[in-house]
Amino acid sequence: MNNKITVAVLAMALLLLCMSVVPTFAKNFNYPEGQNVTYTSGGEGFIAPPAGSFGIITSLKIVAADVKIGTHGSGDNMFIYVPFMTPSGSVAYIPLAWFTTNPNPDVISWLKNVMSGFPAALAPNNMRHVSDNVLSVERHGNSITVELTAQQTIMGMSSAGPVTLVVPAFTMELNKIGGSVHTETIEELTGFDGASGYTGYIDKVGFNAEGTITCQLWNYINQPMTNCFITMHSISIWVPP
Repeated sequence: MNNKITVAVLAMALLLLCMSVVPTFAKNFNYPEGQNVTYTSGGEGFIAPPAGSFGIITSLKIVAADVKIGTHGSGDNMFIYVPFMTPSGSVAYIPLAWFTTNPNPDVISWLKNVMSGFPAALAPNNMRHVSDNVLSVERHGNSITVELTAQQTIMGMSSAGPVTLVVPAFTMELNKIGGSVHTETIEELTGFDGASGYTGYIDKVGFNAEGTITCQLWNYINQPMTNCFITMHSISIWVPP
């Protein structure tokens, strides 16, 4: 009898332990039909390109994600964000380009719909498929390596009209420097011309990080990046209007 009680208590303790470490973002999947869900790891950071190398843009935000499981499949992804002055006078970063190794043709049409109104979706070819040999996002323990092996030409906008911009081949390295960080954010894509009306529920667990970028075209060798973050586990749920 004592042995049975001991086993029962141990089983209950293990059950409670497992329940305690389940990520909080797994607690609610009661969203409308048409939602898109992705489970990812990856990282992000800011870099200042050399003067004139990226048009008049003086700051870039690079966001990379390895989508492990997603509504439209899996693959490595990279977003290029650029600064934008809002009507209130604050600076926001908006998506200019997106590259993915996900071969599913539906993923681009879906994301163009979600990101409608942003430059990435408005330009003809700023969202595109690339091969596994061109883009890789890999996590090794508490570090992230992002590699773009071939430069990508995209379209930007200036006061004089469309301009051609080059996203150069580069390697980005991110390494953990801080303790665990858990964020929960809601992004509502409303209130601007062409807005899709989608709402994103994004739950992220990771670390503050230090980052560097090596880029032959820019003559950067381990050039420091700022405001870096490593995403160990994330779930993003995008709900249509």
